[in-house]
Amino acid sequence: MRSLPWKEVTARRHDREAGHGRLETRSVRTLTVTGLGLDFPYATQAAKIHRHRTALKTGKITRETVYAITNLTARQASPQAISQLARAQGGIEADRTSNQSC
Repeated sequence: MRSLPWKEVTARRHDREAGHGRLETRSVRTLTVTGLGLDFPYATQAAKIHRHRTALKTGKITRETVYAITNLTARQASPQAISQLARAQGGIEADRTSNQSC
Protein backbone atom coordinates (compact mmCIF):
# COMPACT_ATOMS: atom_id res chain seq x y z
CA MET A 1 0.00 0.00 0.00
CA ARG A 2 2.87 2.38 0.75
CA SER A 3 4.21 2.02 -2.76
CA LEU A 4 1.02 3.30 -4.42
CA PRO A 5 1.38 6.69 -6.17
CA TRP A 6 0.06 8.78 -3.23
CA LYS A 7 1.87 11.96 -4.31
CA GLU A 8 -0.15 12.02 -7.53
CA VAL A 9 -3.52 11.84 -5.74
CA THR A 10 -5.87 14.75 -6.25
CA ALA A 11 -8.78 13.36 -4.19
CA ARG A 12 -8.00 14.70 -0.71
CA ARG A 13 -9.68 15.84 2.48
CA HIS A 14 -8.13 17.81 5.38
CA ASP A 15 -9.77 18.30 8.78
CA ARG A 16 -8.57 20.16 11.86
CA GLU A 17 -10.23 20.17 15.25
CA ALA A 18 -9.60 20.63 18.94
CA GLY A 19 -11.14 18.47 21.62
CA HIS A 20 -10.43 15.88 24.28
CA GLY A 21 -7.35 17.86 25.33
CA ARG A 22 -5.64 17.77 21.94
CA LEU A 23 -5.37 19.40 18.55
CA GLU A 24 -5.75 16.99 15.66
CA THR A 25 -5.18 17.30 11.93
CA ARG A 26 -6.25 14.50 9.61
CA SER A 27 -5.62 14.18 5.92
CA VAL A 28 -7.24 11.55 3.76
CA ARG A 29 -6.16 10.66 0.26
CA THR A 30 -8.09 8.17 -1.84
CA LEU A 31 -6.94 6.40 -4.95
CA THR A 32 -8.75 4.10 -7.38
CA VAL A 33 -6.68 0.92 -7.43
CA THR A 34 -8.37 -1.19 -10.09
CA GLY A 35 -5.69 -2.08 -12.59
CA LEU A 36 -2.78 -1.23 -10.25
CA GLY A 37 -2.09 -4.86 -9.35
CA LEU A 38 -3.07 -4.58 -5.69
CA ASP A 39 -3.43 -8.11 -4.33
CA PHE A 40 -6.82 -7.65 -2.65
CA PRO A 41 -9.83 -9.19 -4.39
CA TYR A 42 -12.62 -6.69 -5.07
CA ALA A 43 -10.53 -3.70 -3.91
CA THR A 44 -11.67 -0.63 -5.81
CA GLN A 45 -10.17 2.20 -3.74
CA ALA A 46 -7.34 2.58 -1.28
CA ALA A 47 -7.14 5.31 1.35
CA LYS A 48 -4.19 6.80 3.17
CA ILE A 49 -5.18 8.48 6.43
CA HIS A 50 -2.53 10.57 8.19
CA ARG A 51 -3.21 11.82 11.72
CA HIS A 52 -1.15 14.46 13.52
CA ARG A 53 -2.06 15.05 17.18
CA THR A 54 -0.71 17.48 19.77
CA ALA A 55 -1.61 17.01 23.44
CA LEU A 56 -2.45 20.44 24.86
CA LYS A 57 -1.19 19.72 28.39
CA THR A 58 2.10 18.06 27.56
CA GLY A 59 2.83 19.27 24.03
CA LYS A 60 3.48 15.65 23.02
CA ILE A 61 3.14 15.16 19.26
CA THR A 62 2.08 11.88 17.70
CA ARG A 63 1.80 11.01 14.05
CA GLU A 64 0.07 7.99 12.61
CA THR A 65 -0.56 6.76 9.07
CA VAL A 66 -3.27 4.21 8.41
CA TYR A 67 -4.07 2.51 5.11
CA ALA A 68 -7.48 1.13 4.18
CA ILE A 69 -9.13 -0.52 1.21
CA THR A 70 -12.74 -0.64 0.11
CA ASN A 71 -14.84 -2.04 -2.67
CA LEU A 72 -16.71 1.28 -2.90
CA THR A 73 -16.03 3.39 -5.98
CA ALA A 74 -14.90 7.01 -5.87
CA ARG A 75 -18.45 8.03 -6.73
CA GLN A 76 -19.83 6.00 -3.79
CA ALA A 77 -17.19 7.06 -1.25
CA SER A 78 -15.39 10.39 -1.51
CA PRO A 79 -12.38 11.23 0.69
CA GLN A 80 -14.83 13.06 2.98
CA ALA A 81 -17.04 9.96 3.32
CA ILE A 82 -14.05 7.70 3.98
CA SER A 83 -12.79 10.18 6.59
CA GLN A 84 -16.17 10.05 8.34
CA LEU A 85 -16.24 6.24 8.22
CA ALA A 86 -12.74 6.03 9.68
CA ARG A 87 -13.63 8.46 12.48
CA ALA A 88 -16.80 6.52 13.29
CA GLN A 89 -14.79 3.29 13.49
CA GLY A 90 -12.26 4.97 15.79
CA GLY A 91 -15.07 6.14 18.06
CA ILE A 92 -16.43 2.62 18.31
CA GLU A 93 -12.97 1.31 19.23
CA ALA A 94 -12.45 4.09 21.79
CA ASP A 95 -15.84 3.35 23.37
CA ARG A 96 -15.07 -0.36 23.44
CA THR A 97 -11.73 0.34 25.13
CA SER A 98 -13.39 2.61 27.69
CA ASN A 99 -15.96 -0.05 28.51
CA GLN A 100 -13.27 -2.67 29.03
CA SER A 101 -11.53 -0.56 31.66
CA CYS A 102 -14.71 -0.19 33.79
